[in-house]
Amino acid sequence: MSTSDANPAAPRGVKIVCTLGPATSSTEAIRALVRAGMNVARLNFSHGRFEEHAERARLVRAAAQA
Repeated sequence: MSTSDANPAAPRGVKIVCTLGPATSSTEAIRALVRAGMNVARLNFSHGRFEEHAERARLVRAAAQA
């Protein structure tokens, strides 16, 4: 298939993945990421405490409901 055969209107399986950290520890910051196109939130468990990640996961859920 050449690029000229591709349908530009067809949806692609592209995801915008954002790794959340201290700079995104508020619902407002996460909502801004969602508005900018984020559709996957990633938590890096190599850094930080479990409690911090649990709070960020809660914030992501709250932002998704809004």
